[in-house]
Amino acid sequence: MIYLFISKGVCCIPILGFKATTTLVYLPQNLEIRGLIRESPIPVTRCKYNIHQQADKVAVLLSQIVNRQALKKSLNVALDEGFVRLHSTILQSLVKDYKIYLDWMESKGILECDPRYSEGNYSKAYRLGDVYRGRRIKGYVVTDKVLVKKLQTGYIDDKTKKKYPELCNDLMDLELEDFNAAINDSTSKRMRKIAQKAVADDIKEEIRKKGNKSKYKNLPPKLFKIAKKGLVQEKINSWQNSLAKINDKQFYFKQDQTSFRLHTSAVSIKKELRKHLRINGQRLVACDIKNSQPYFSTGLFLNPGKFKTTIEHYIKGYQGTKLDWVHHAVHNMLGKFESNYLADSTRKYIELVSSGQFYEFMAKELQKLNGKARSREEAKQAVFDVLFCPPRFKKLTGRKVMKKHFPEVLRFFTLINYGYTKTKSQSNGKIHQGNFLARVLQKMESQVVLDIICKQIKSKLPEIPLITLHDGIATTIGNQYQVQQIMKVELEKFVGKPPIIEIEWEKWGIGRYP
Repeated sequence: MIYLFISKGVCCIPILGFKATTTLVYLPQNLEIRGLIRESPIPVTRCKYNIHQQADKVAVLLSQIVNRQALKKSLNVALDEGFVRLHSTILQSLVKDYKIYLDWMESKGILECDPRYSEGNYSKAYRLGDVYRGRRIKGYVVTDKVLVKKLQTGYIDDKTKKKYPELCNDLMDLELEDFNAAINDSTSKRMRKIAQKAVADDIKEEIRKKGNKSKYKNLPPKLFKIAKKGLVQEKINSWQNSLAKINDKQFYFKQDQTSFRLHTSAVSIKKELRKHLRINGQRLVACDIKNSQPYFSTGLFLNPGKFKTTIEHYIKGYQGTKLDWVHHAVHNMLGKFESNYLADSTRKYIELVSSGQFYEFMAKELQKLNGKARSREEAKQAVFDVLFCPPRFKKLTGRKVMKKHFPEVLRFFTLINYGYTKTKSQSNGKIHQGNFLARVLQKMESQVVLDIICKQIKSKLPEIPLITLHDGIATTIGNQYQVQQIMKVELEKFVGKPPIIEIEWEKWGIGRYP
């Protein structure tokens, strides 16, 4: 059965009579592709006289923008201005003469190319045109047989599937209990509030980074309200697109080669909407590693010999450069840690993290800086700023607290990331060093979750379905305690301290185990 969004309430209605050789992509509801082609023909030689086939190609190419926004959960809709990078190899695999179609779409204002593009460094970035941004999305039925086959195959990376066949099979069993209910939930009052807060945070971050160049800072109230409303809708569109991809069985399954995290259709689902997921009709619940990034960082102090190679993989580029001293300093500290020579402050850091009290401690200390009470989530964000921002950002409040209470920890983190001076958005398209510390921690996470825990579970209990969520593993209700126990045992062996594994009943809409 095929579903289409209708504009009022963004709900779905079933469309009967279509053959199984059709599939859906999701586009702005005010976009009428065939009408635009009739007004202004696309200068192509292939399918020159077939408007329907041309329209399908436009729809599929354009849907890649909506898809990328859904997959990139960290996308700041205000700071990135809606731009997402589209890789030419992917576009060409879908439509051979894609450049002609992109040029035509640019000329008609359907999409816009980021003028900050730097040839030879990154793929071009595109966004929907001004008329179409911030609009609700609708299903567009693709009928071209070649395109349908490509889309129905999904985005399963062959190398990743070969490496993790059981996990790929479990993902492809994923379904939604009720697609209409999930879509309606995504536009509920609760989810709109979440989208509004996320957009407010995005705008705040955009103003902080761009200052007087911010497009939102001095915007008149009426225009600001309109702009914010559009950004909120973009957030909701990305959530709905992720749900629709699972409903249409267009799965994404690929391990990146930077941090080796496994990116899947399940990961892209907004966590508040994951309660709608099922496997063979059964409800799911996740076993989550609490304080996961700080927790994995303790392994660098407790088991430095185990992770020395991982660190060296990233910092070896410092050798023979002006940062050669940094390379030596990192290895000197690793040698100290291997001899179990840890500062008292570092031992305190390890205990706070392993006991699950680290963020609460940071919240109290952050409050002492300016008297402003901080929530656990705000403290967590302050810690993430320290872990994931360039070390030159010395005025970060979290950094000040870490320097006072955990100086050895902060110095070690700073040394690993010493060459990380600019974020990707600040590099203006030039080659730059990424966040080595984040990559080390995420590689540790992916190694233990994918290559140790999941393989252990699948070898002992092959009937248990597993859906990985980076620092957590979801399974069907009734199997959660077995998964939790294996996670505890393997993580303690891997890191050196027992973890706190929380079974997320409430987050998966269950409340408590029945």
